[in-house]
Amino acid sequence: MIAVNAKPDRPDTKRVLTSFLIAKSSRPFEWGRDDCSLMLADWWLRVHGTDPADWLRGAYGTAEQKDAVLLQHRGLQRLVTRIAREAGAMRTASPNTGDFGLIAVGGRPYGAICTGRVTGKACWAARSETGVTFLTNPRILRAWSIHDVVPLAPATVGGAD
Repeated sequence: MIAVNAKPDRPDTKRVLTSFLIAKSSRPFEWGRDDCSLMLADWWLRVHGTDPADWLRGAYGTAEQKDAVLLQHRGLQRLVTRIAREAGAMRTASPNTGDFGLIAVGGRPYGAICTGRVTGKACWAARSETGVTFLTNPRILRAWSIHDVVPLAPATVGGAD
């Protein structure tokens, strides 16, 4: 399901995202604890209070172990898609400030967070080994709304026997 009528930027989102990215940039990069895919889960956790990647945290600690996890998930795109699914995030065709996704730079995918638009071009922040990297107008492979979530199915009362 893709949200086609994306909500406009919310003022509080930009403020909270700025604070989040400043904090991220001050911490050292660490595979399996603070990297590009877990930054997306950390952002969801900051906004919603639930961790969509608790199953992934600490599962790898080196670049080689990260590669094995990516191989197991058949690539970063499927890994990030699983994080989004675990979060209950809805896909969006028009990412706004705070939405997260998968972007491609030089043919290589990165998990990133949309930071808004400058002169009509989408800007994204990605976790890198040197901090937080800001990119203008990268190719967007997939994006999910930080605000739109998949509604939970109503609980059945009494259930069927």
